[in-house]
Amino acid sequence: MKRSLSIVILAMAGTSWIAVARAQTPPATSQAPAPAVGQGTAGGTTVAGAPQGRGRGFAPSQIGPPAPVPPEVAIPRPTPDELAQVNAAVKKFIEEDRSAAKPLLKRFESLLLLQPPRLNVAATFTQTTQRMGPRHEGFVEIAKQGNIDLLLHGDSITDWWVQGDANKAMFDKYFGNIKTANFAIAGDTTQGVLWGLKNGEGQGFQPKTIMVMIGTNNSGNYTAPEIAEGVGAVVLEMRKDFPNAKILLLAIFPRGVPGDPVRDKIAEVNKIIARLDDQQHVFFMDIGAKFLDGKGFFLPDAFRPDNLHPQAKGYDIWGEAVRTKLAELLRYPPAGDARQPAGHRRPPHPYRRPSASLKNAATWYMAFRSARSAAVFPCGSLIVGSAPCSSSSLATSIALVSSSGGRYMRSVSPS
Repeated sequence: MKRSLSIVILAMAGTSWIAVARAQTPPATSQAPAPAVGQGTAGGTTVAGAPQGRGRGFAPSQIGPPAPVPPEVAIPRPTPDELAQVNAAVKKFIEEDRSAAKPLLKRFESLLLLQPPRLNVAATFTQTTQRMGPRHEGFVEIAKQGNIDLLLHGDSITDWWVQGDANKAMFDKYFGNIKTANFAIAGDTTQGVLWGLKNGEGQGFQPKTIMVMIGTNNSGNYTAPEIAEGVGAVVLEMRKDFPNAKILLLAIFPRGVPGDPVRDKIAEVNKIIARLDDQQHVFFMDIGAKFLDGKGFFLPDAFRPDNLHPQAKGYDIWGEAVRTKLAELLRYPPAGDARQPAGHRRPPHPYRRPSASLKNAATWYMAFRSARSAAVFPCGSLIVGSAPCSSSSLATSIALVSSSGGRYMRSVSPS
């Protein structure tokens, strides 16, 4: 009984290991073209400005070096020594087995043995076709100029906030009063965003907040854990480049229709990257359900027929869903803070009521003006500073102000 149970457990463990190991199988060569865009890409190619949602993808010119990955989303990978030990133990177990299952164990031995993990291209600094040429160069120039409060990053789903008048109207509605830069490029992937950040798009400025969603274009060629590693690497690079920024990490939006396997993969990715939320620097938000009806289909007119890209209504839903959170994360530093740029006036926070101290200051000033106009203020130069006031005059002035209508003032003698 115990022997049979051991066989079952080993088989189950081996199946789990092989699922990860096969996903990590090394590419045929160091230049293996892991496509930068997966099946049904978000963006694909464009012809005369028309988006093609089902492009074949772009091959990177050369796979770049690995990027650091946060431990919260890192895939467990055995070292060469660990891999050798596990495989030796599995082989020994099979050879010594005396049960009726031994022929099956021998038959599927190759599936039970661990394979060397492959390089996860989704978590590398790889220059994709999208990050070549004028758009990347333009982003670098914008970064050098600075003066950016909100940075948007991702693929076509973010890039096309400003595609067409209807979408542009939604962008202006939610971001028109914010100093915003949009470095998203249609068709890009986690590795492309990583390369851009490392090569000029992450230097020269310090945004207050970043809103990023990336990974849907990796869905055709990578496992969910690999995509999650790529997203985690992007977040980690942003934390390095913009240490004071608040990062609003959006869950990858749903795509396709109910029952489409890609939805399950995206849901798995989102479940993993949610671990990156620390409520200090990174804030995870999943708004995908807001685009769907009760049966899981996209709301009418919210997304294009490709069931991937939002239309104006979808962008309106998106903007409304993140508006309050962005306002919270975009709070300006306190008046006089060293980080506050010279000549900058902090606009009133849209959700903050006047403080009690501000109300009291206004009351004192109005009472002062009222008392002075009535010629009852014996120290009329107190504010303008043309003449000093004695302690007794100041106390008398405050008392007179209080009696002349400043109901919230108290008679206080200076120390």
